[in-house]
Amino acid sequence: MSGGIDQGWLSAGVSWLLNADPDTSPYRNVKDIVLFVGAALALYFTFRRMKAADEQNKNQTKAIEAQTAQIELSRRDQLSKRFTEAVKQLGDDKLAIRMGGIAELWAVATESTHPEDRIMVLDVLCAFVRNAKPPEEAEPQKIRPDVELAMNRLGAVGPYFPWGNVEEGHQPYRRDFSGAYLFEYRFVGMDLRNIIINEFEVDKIYFEGCNLSDSILNFNDIEFLSVSNSDLSNINLSILKSRIIDGKLIRKRDHGYSIVNSDLSGSNFTGLGDGGSVGYFNKCFHKTGHPPSGIPKGKSIQ
Repeated sequence: MSGGIDQGWLSAGVSWLLNADPDTSPYRNVKDIVLFVGAALALYFTFRRMKAADEQNKNQTKAIEAQTAQIELSRRDQLSKRFTEAVKQLGDDKLAIRMGGIAELWAVATESTHPEDRIMVLDVLCAFVRNAKPPEEAEPQKIRPDVELAMNRLGAVGPYFPWGNVEEGHQPYRRDFSGAYLFEYRFVGMDLRNIIINEFEVDKIYFEGCNLSDSILNFNDIEFLSVSNSDLSNINLSILKSRIIDGKLIRKRDHGYSIVNSDLSGSNFTGLGDGGSVGYFNKCFHKTGHPPSGIPKGKSIQ
């Protein structure tokens, strides 16, 4: 009964709207109300659709983030296993397997997006270089091929490692080659910023086209030092002519040096020209206000 009454009222209302004079005030009032209610309903349903779409987008984003996190976790797990296996290979008796381990470690470092992974690889490779056994007396006296491969990777020029200053508040990473056997190894075109070579004994050492800025080089004994077309800014280089060993003063041999066309801004040389050492600077330069110190007397960097 009430449904019929409601329908009747509704039919009557529609009939009135259709037949009423549009210029009358009641018609205009009802029309305005209908338009207002219609606009409000349209806004409401639009808001509901937008809210539902936004919720769907959030759920999709969460699902993608969860999937990405799972993929990254799996990837890091794989890199960790590869790192472990590569480290084991470094101790193998076979040269080819050791070199494969070095290559794999470097691949792990370059593929990882986490700085701590790269630091671990650098630590391992530097330790490998420092602790590699020199050749036996009956073998050719030169750097081992696997050590040479590791050195070539550690001195690589490329986007993988910020050898210079890293993020604010962190110290730059220093590759330490102290005590390494690098006989007849030539440093050519390498990025060697911030390296450390302490208590280093070698007959001859060559740096050509290298960046050695902010490095520490302490040679206990050396026959000849050659540097050309390199950046030596802010380095500390010392050559000891004598040492006390077991309470005895041991004098080292005289050395020669050749430093050509290199930036010596703010660099410090100690013991370079002591005793009967012979050498020269040629076409070297420095930035205004940053002259080098410790240049042997009578030597000009120009």
